[in-house]
Amino acid sequence: AWLTPRNWKRLHTVGGYWVWAIFAQSYIPRVAVEPGYAPLALLVLGILGLRLGVRLKSRRTASA
Repeated sequence: AWLTPRNWKRLHTVGGYWVWAIFAQSYIPRVAVEPGYAPLALLVLGILGLRLGVRLKSRRTASA
């Protein structure tokens, strides 16, 4: 009962970024050692870009 919809959204957002950070920490530094990790690192960065883009778009829509 303490997990209100607002708190659930916060938990989901923080958890999503936490999982993203784990993948980023795993793949991005390895590109310097093994270039074969570059597609995975780009995918991880692209996911962050999409996530931030959607967030910015939703803020613009809400303020308009």
